[in-house]
Amino acid sequence: MSLTSPGLFLSRYLSLRQDHQTRYFAIRTSNYVINIIFTTIRNIVITWLYSLCEYATP
Repeated sequence: MSLTSPGLFLSRYLSLRQDHQTRYFAIRTSNYVINIIFTTIRNIVITWLYSLCEYATP
């Protein structure tokens, strides 16, 4: 009992830690992707508005 308990605890702890790292990595990656998408959309909109203003001015 006392021999298997620490091993079981350690394996559970490591699996929980691995799961936490994986979730953190997934959240960080999705935030990174969302940031890139928003930056791209913002740049496109700014360029579009700028071209509209250029076309609007005689």
